[in-house]
Amino acid sequence: MKDVFILSGARTPQATWGRGKRGDGTPGGALKSVDVFDLGAAAVKGAVERAGVAPERVEALVFGSAYHSHPNNCYGSRYVGLRAGLPESSPCYAVNIGCGTALQAIGTAAQMIRDGEAGLVVAGGAESTTHIGKDVLFPSFNDLSAGAYIGKTVEDLAVARGITREQADAWAMRTHDKARAARARGVFAEEIVALAGATEDDSILLETVPEYFAKSKAAYGGVVTGANAHGFVDAGAAVLLAGDAAAAKGRAPLGRFVSWAVAG
Repeated sequence: MKDVFILSGARTPQATWGRGKRGDGTPGGALKSVDVFDLGAAAVKGAVERAGVAPERVEALVFGSAYHSHPNNCYGSRYVGLRAGLPESSPCYAVNIGCGTALQAIGTAAQMIRDGEAGLVVAGGAESTTHIGKDVLFPSFNDLSAGAYIGKTVEDLAVARGITREQADAWAMRTHDKARAARARGVFAEEIVALAGATEDDSILLETVPEYFAKSKAAYGGVVTGANAHGFVDAGAAVLLAGDAAAAKGRAPLGRFVSWAVAG
């Protein structure tokens, strides 16, 4: 079985969606003028350029979005590839596994390399939450098989596992603290490719005030709130995988893709 190496990666800034508030309290929407294909293309182009690989060498693209926010999203991966400058001869595959879509894309790309189907493949995902209609986005969180909104199932699990509102709030505050510290150290700047004037993640709170979390209204009982739940952003991310560790010019691989699994 062939080894699979991660040569490079890139992502756009995570921009708060157009109907939300940034971490500084101002209106979001820094990338609202960018469609999902350009979000993906920026990340793909960035990953390829950082590896010093000529675009025509890329043999395939595996890409996906959880939502079809654009009428032409049925061909979404193809548009991402073309806009990123990949050759027309390179096939573009689309995948969808909900929140794990980009991870599935990476796993599928790795399998292609292991099977000898391709030697150099880009994989990733993008989502333009701003462009998803409210009549689609919010109803999509209603789990038809569970008969409840996903947030309610999280609430039920929290109660069953003894997770308190205070613990959930503390964890959310910790994530903002760590993200803010990483941004200050320039960690995220190494990953991000600027797009449409946006240069950094803007959904990170400028400061984590316990009162902000404490006053947030509980959504389904007592644990899950708008403050400690995930945010909504517009973004794209991609990695370049290869079966040859020396495929990138002048730089060592970021790592080796060892194995993966999916469980329901």
